[in-house]
Amino acid sequence: MVSSARNQLSFETRRLLIPPPRLAPVGLAAVVLVASVMLIPIQTLRSEPREENAAENRLKIAPAVERLIAWLPQDTESIQVSQEPFHIRDLSEKDFKNVMLRSTASTYLLVGGRHGLRQVLGEARIVVAVSGRRQFRAPTDGGPSLFEGCDILQFDVMSSNDVQNAFKSCIADADRIDEIAGQKVGVFKERMAQGVDEWTFYLANPDPDILVCSTNRAFVQRVLNRKNGKGAGRALPDSLTEWQHVKVKAPVWGVRHYRVQDAAADPTSPFGPPTKANVPDPQAIGFVFWYDDNPESANSLSARYVSNSPNAMQITTETWDREKDDLALKISQAAPNAVEISLAHGETDGRKQFLRNLWTHMGHAQTRGHSFYCGSLAKPIRLCLNHFQ
Repeated sequence: MVSSARNQLSFETRRLLIPPPRLAPVGLAAVVLVASVMLIPIQTLRSEPREENAAENRLKIAPAVERLIAWLPQDTESIQVSQEPFHIRDLSEKDFKNVMLRSTASTYLLVGGRHGLRQVLGEARIVVAVSGRRQFRAPTDGGPSLFEGCDILQFDVMSSNDVQNAFKSCIADADRIDEIAGQKVGVFKERMAQGVDEWTFYLANPDPDILVCSTNRAFVQRVLNRKNGKGAGRALPDSLTEWQHVKVKAPVWGVRHYRVQDAAADPTSPFGPPTKANVPDPQAIGFVFWYDDNPESANSLSARYVSNSPNAMQITTETWDREKDDLALKISQAAPNAVEISLAHGETDGRKQFLRNLWTHMGHAQTRGHSFYCGSLAKPIRLCLNHFQ
């Protein structure tokens, strides 16, 4: 561009100092035409903003968040992030932002049950929460949907003593204590309300300000190993299309990349057979969402269904049945391969059903009756949805 400008200046200077040659009318018109054609692409490029690619958008993730994501196994299917401070013991249902922040750090051990950590964490404040999930599957008979995964919680440094004391208090009541990847890990057996499946939880305190709670031994072992630099690859790598569509600066956001390998047992996968929790779509790619508390933004809750299917809009509309659910939401074509579902800030009545659909798309299917459970998030998700009743 600099060289072009100099050439243009040199040309203009010579044109003023040296009389131009006589040109036939046709020749002059041709010069004008060529100059016009040369300028058109430049003006067009300047008027259209460049679309950011997936890798560039992922670079915007805060370093503290990216550090915890790096601990997740390479075959992780979904990630959820809360990246503003909140207290786990604050179960207030009046503040919707707090409800959304808390949804990432809602492992059963933290919010209830005989081993509840919430009561002993005091005023410990979580500054970053990252959850990872894989291998979603239906429960045996009602109750929470099953999955392998973990929540990684980083607390305020000033809360480190409270976190370590809470961990010691909790594992003192564990069913057993194992050593995994060089760490002392409390193992707890739990059976959720209205469910027959027995869950096993693994609780670790690898750093003074970190708690890791997992539903699977192999998963937590890989997390602890990767924390120590052992493990190749990344969970949900930069090349995935989904990163182009999620707002990673939002207080709460999530990404799911559908995996063919686990689809047969997953009632929420578009690669599986038809269920009440999915619409089959062999060209599906993934799903993203974010919560934006900025009143100047158009929407409070936004999600995108990412698919190469020419019927993606129809699939989304069918999944988010606005007439049946009486949702005041907007569905629009955000990109050639993405359909956006959004709910404006003022539409508070639609939040409950929006979240129900959102959690289903993230892998946690609705079970029998009218109760909604979200894996090991049973109690917090009930609280989350009761907030809107």
